[in-house]
Amino acid sequence: MLLQLVAALLTAAVGWLTWYAYGVYQKGQLLSGMPGPPRRPGLLNFVLGNIPDLAGSQNHFVQKQWSRQYGGIMKLRALDTYIAVVADPLIASELLRDKTLDKSRHAYQMLDAIFDDKGHSGLLTSQMTPHWRATRRAVASSLSPQSLRTSFPKIRGVVDRLVQTLMSLGPVTPVDMDLMCAKLSWDIIGLVGFDTDMGATQLSEQGQDASSGVIATVRAGMKEIEMRFVQPFRHNVWRHIFPSARAGHRNLKKVHVLVRGLLKKLRQVDPESLGNTVAGQLLRMIDASTGKPLSDDVIMPEIATMFLAGFETSGHSEAWTLYLISQHPEVEERILQELAQHELMPGPHGAGRAIRLEDLSRLTYLNCVIKEALRLYPAVPAVDRIAPRDMHVGGYFIPKDTLFWIHMYTMQRLASVHEDPDAFRPERWLEPSYVYATSTAPKAALPLQASSDSSPGIAGSESDESWEDLGRNTPAIAEPVELSLRPKRWIPFSEGPRSCVGRALADMSMTGTLATLLARFHFRLADKMGGPEGVHQSEEVAITLAPSHGLLMHVEPRHPSTTA
Repeated sequence: MLLQLVAALLTAAVGWLTWYAYGVYQKGQLLSGMPGPPRRPGLLNFVLGNIPDLAGSQNHFVQKQWSRQYGGIMKLRALDTYIAVVADPLIASELLRDKTLDKSRHAYQMLDAIFDDKGHSGLLTSQMTPHWRATRRAVASSLSPQSLRTSFPKIRGVVDRLVQTLMSLGPVTPVDMDLMCAKLSWDIIGLVGFDTDMGATQLSEQGQDASSGVIATVRAGMKEIEMRFVQPFRHNVWRHIFPSARAGHRNLKKVHVLVRGLLKKLRQVDPESLGNTVAGQLLRMIDASTGKPLSDDVIMPEIATMFLAGFETSGHSEAWTLYLISQHPEVEERILQELAQHELMPGPHGAGRAIRLEDLSRLTYLNCVIKEALRLYPAVPAVDRIAPRDMHVGGYFIPKDTLFWIHMYTMQRLASVHEDPDAFRPERWLEPSYVYATSTAPKAALPLQASSDSSPGIAGSESDESWEDLGRNTPAIAEPVELSLRPKRWIPFSEGPRSCVGRALADMSMTGTLATLLARFHFRLADKMGGPEGVHQSEEVAITLAPSHGLLMHVEPRHPSTTA
């Protein structure tokens, strides 16, 4: 009897493996014309596909190398899922702007674990359901350039507080500017989005702040999510076996406690008093399915999305920009000249003129520097979309349910897209039309053949609107309507209906922050970082593109007696 049972199990196992192998083969045949890297040899890698090559935290280096070898669209396989990796700007723009293509819930549901402890999804991870559209409209209204006009004094106040903190720390001991910029973003999001001062940029009398542990916990939680992408059984099997997986699970629980604590405080406030903030909009929203205000379980992932996704992306971007400037004194000198031209440089006996909202679009060269930094270090290296039907993309047949992986990091570092792609050259952006793309694919392979778009529009999401749009009559940033429809070679905020809803806040914060910090400090990379090569080797992807051990820099006041 036992032998019969064993034989039956073996037969079933062989049958499943045969069925699995045939399914993989069949899908592979449909994509056989598309180039891509081979899997490693061995039976295990036959099952895993390209997963072993992507398992490390520096898989963006691997992706870049592959795309340089195989072109602007290539195929990968992860288990039985085939992935079309896109690094061609024309194809990427077509896919991102197509409202019938949505995110893959299978891929993004892993992210839900950091935003919510009950399996709910938010703006970042949900598909484009009616609830998602309503939430997007509400949040986009709060974060539009027009709404943010009144928030700029809050942003300036937080930046001034960071200036005071950096002054008190002095130039001798290296400061982790990646952490400092994360604290800054944490406070800005708290004040602008939730009318709450998180106090991250405020040092206590002991020289400490309560946020460092919180931010470390959040980052550890995000690292755990990244690990789950390449270890599918980590959350439900490995955490019962391996200490590192258990620690990651505990960190996620701590993040949930943090977010629920903030929500509890917000519930004690009259929603009307919160005005047009993100918190005010969410607390006043009515659930169409119940006719009642949104429940805590529904609001929690939205709050978490704004905080956790927002502070990491902006913080890393500001830190990477400061690092690049520190390695190019000629760029720093040109920025200082521009700041002086607009009377934003402090003198030895006092602060310069306080930066104003209208200054942001006038700092042409600084904005070029930021664009170039975001080209080299996009905060989110890649996004995905799922094929809702059989399609022809880039000259290749794409079967339904194929996963598109649109890799901005790779695209923005290809020689076929940008001349001298690994060089930091802000002046390339002085030509306004430089943002528009030409393809890396053969001309005959360009069109995206898909059904016509009949999906409804999403308020506040189709355009790539930022605070710069408030000054479109400025010659340096003027953009004719017909040009704005062209595909772009620079998409660090993504584009289309699922572009970054917080772009205007990120733009406003980055320009205002960097202008203020650079006017007051010279940033010098600490020897502990190992120079540019050490920084390069420290790059890692933990959902966002980050320096794995921070960015240690000496912060040297230009005029030690100057205050914010």
